[in-house]
Amino acid sequence: MSEYPDKESKVKITPAGWSHAGFSFLTTLSVALVISYLTGPVTHNFRIILYVLASTVPFSAFYFVISRKNILPSQVSLFWFEIILYLLYVTSSALAVLLSSAEFMIASSAAGIILIVMTDMNYSPSGKRIYTYIHSGQNLLTALIIASFLSGLKAPFIFIAAIKLISNIYNAYSVESQNVYFSLRILRIALLMAAGISLATEISYSDPVVTFMFLTGEMLDRIIYYYDMETKIG
Repeated sequence: MSEYPDKESKVKITPAGWSHAGFSFLTTLSVALVISYLTGPVTHNFRIILYVLASTVPFSAFYFVISRKNILPSQVSLFWFEIILYLLYVTSSALAVLLSSAEFMIASSAAGIILIVMTDMNYSPSGKRIYTYIHSGQNLLTALIIASFLSGLKAPFIFIAAIKLISNIYNAYSVESQNVYFSLRILRIALLMAAGISLATEISYSDPVVTFMFLTGEMLDRIIYYYDMETKIG
């Protein structure tokens, strides 16, 4: 019998958590796409950034509506700043693609990085502040590893992947992780290792299936991140 039966049976990701997970992952993916164009070469079409940005809109609307009802009075200014920053990021990214502007691309990257870091710092489903700590599902780590993978940058990818693997393995075998999310953590580790081997050996690296598997692993990492956050503060 588990040492934490009540906790494991009651902890679930809230609707706000799911909306924020979708919003933050898609936004992080778009930021990674923008960064990869600055680091290049890349393996994707330039205009795919627009499609990813468009997909963030319904998630962002749902997330901001739900969050508006749950934020504390002291967090109102940060909430509106996050909205303004999101709009600034989307606008600068769209202009960068439509105008093929390097200046807008740099501005978009800067705004995007600030935005994804802020979304992690401000995430508080129960109205409590979460202290920042290293987790493999954090937005910045995810954006950097996706950009490294898409650009074929082996050294940065290996470095970030090592951090993610250590975090995943630690959480997978910690006492409180022996639940339904344990198998997701193992699958996530397997997908990351498969992507790393593909990049290092350049075997099937350009195959869309490999990229899909890699991004699936990163998305799972983000879902696990929200589970861990709500477990710690729930």
